[in-house]
Amino acid sequence: SAYNNRGAVYVALGAPERALQDFDRVLRLGSNNAAAHNGRCYSLAVIGRAAEALVNDTALCSFINDANALDSRGYAYLRLGRWAEARRDYDAAGTGYGALTAACISCHKHVMRSRIARAP
Repeated sequence: SAYNNRGAVYVALGAPERALQDFDRVLRLGSNNAAAHNGRCYSLAVIGRAAEALVNDTALCSFINDANALDSRGYAYLRLGRWAEARRDYDAAGTGYGALTAACISCHKHVMRSRIARAP
């Protein structure tokens, strides 16, 4: 949908709050859109609402064999300091679950590993 596409553009432009509004519109219209659930999860994690992303976006679980969904959920886990779960999702996203770019996965893994190294 147009809202979903615009939400993706907002994410790319670094405006996750605006993206979240568009992803929510897609889902309110009754769509069970994987990209909207994924974008919503990622946007919530970016704006510091990672716990909400994991609790409230349970529909994302139905798309969990999608590399993008695994990446977003992994990022939410990363933001919460749940290192083992983040690593599991990033590793799964990078091993045969679709079209997520290796560079994106590699970047998130690097961030995750550096935060693990500093964790108490």
